[in-house]
Amino acid sequence: MAAFPPLILLFAATADAATSVYRCVASNGNLEFRQTPCTSGAEGQEMRIEDRRTGWKPARTKIERKPKGPPAAATRKRKTEKRNHPALARQAEKCWKRRRLVEAINRQLRHGYKPATGEKLRHKRRVHEDYIRRFCK
Repeated sequence: MAAFPPLILLFAATADAATSVYRCVASNGNLEFRQTPCTSGAEGQEMRIEDRRTGWKPARTKIERKPKGPPAAATRKRKTEKRNHPALARQAEKCWKRRRLVEAINRQLRHGYKPATGEKLRHKRRVHEDYIRRFCK
């Protein structure tokens, strides 16, 4: 039982030292932050730091993935358009494909490329974006 009091004092001292930081300025002007008091040749100031722990938060377990096809609302809308106006449905499909191509080009540009390839990719992206601006809503 006699061994426990020194052990408790040891833990109390380390917990208290973790919240104290010493700001020391050496004789040559260097600034130093330490957990122990400054040496005799340095000017020092004790700073108290509050220990505010926010707690541990687990990582999200569910990974959200983008759907491979067009959104469900667009699918429903496209089905009604196909019955009424086949040309509008084809145009909506083309627009959707162009948007997907622009996304794929952006992924390639973020991933890395050679200078000549980059110029070609940017040109293709411009062409697809112009099409989308002109013909898609």
